[in-house]
Amino acid sequence: MKHNNKYLSLVGILAAVGLTGCPEAPPEGFPQPENTVALNFTIDASGRPGFYEDGDLEWKGSFTYDETSRILTYDGTWAGGAGPYAPLYDDGPWSEGGHEPIGATAGDDKFGITAFIAKPAEPLTIQYGAQTCCGSTGGWVWPAGDNGAVEVTPTTAGPLTADGMTLTPEGDVDLRVTLNTATLGSGHTLATPVKVKGTFTDWAEEQAFDDGTHGDVASGDGIYTYTVSADAPRRLLLTNGTTAEFIWMLNTQEYKTSGGVGETTGLQAFTKDGAGSFTAQTVTVSNNNSAVVIP
Repeated sequence: MKHNNKYLSLVGILAAVGLTGCPEAPPEGFPQPENTVALNFTIDASGRPGFYEDGDLEWKGSFTYDETSRILTYDGTWAGGAGPYAPLYDDGPWSEGGHEPIGATAGDDKFGITAFIAKPAEPLTIQYGAQTCCGSTGGWVWPAGDNGAVEVTPTTAGPLTADGMTLTPEGDVDLRVTLNTATLGSGHTLATPVKVKGTFTDWAEEQAFDDGTHGDVASGDGIYTYTVSADAPRRLLLTNGTTAEFIWMLNTQEYKTSGGVGETTGLQAFTKDGAGSFTAQTVTVSNNNSAVVIP
């Protein structure tokens, strides 16, 4: 259909001054359930641009979360660690079609959620932390120490903002750690799968290799290798001057001493800053975990 340009120009002018009789529809948001309090939570991951996607991070606490109703239900047992917990999004405010708190900006690598909880008959304290997705398999990313807490009372009007966290920025140092299963510490025997979890995996367990791939030198020699590198698969690079903490996993058993301290027996660590080759570093202990200081 051919349009009259003069007519279209007039419509545009009238629309600009609000005289067309067809006002813009308000942004379509999520309707807050009745008799609930809105709870906001955000993790600032802007120091790791593009590293996470919607749902990769979770708000975990003394509650379960219903994705459809967006309602938190109190559970003092933390649902046995299984959830479901509240996934975080970077898709804009819940009042405008997203999931984040009002005032949030979509696509800024700050991941949030506004969830709703029924007004309690008595004051209620919700404890919480944060993890990578999902449930009992998630990796704990909340800072060491106390859990977060937010109180909801019968008279709370809301919204309430639970204190969030800022994730440390990504660095540019590659890390490689190896475990020689022929020289395991006292009380340990080889059990597969062999995995690693640590600050560089957001404490989620990831596969180590003894097949000549992923930086592993020789296939089948009993030395398992895990590499943190910009090369695929994508992993979180380290920052100079920080301490990378980690624990090896022999099937479901943590590779720790009888005293609950991360083992160093049979472990080696190597770092590479930019181009060049990996350089050996000393494996130490930090916060009862095996550790290496990134030079």
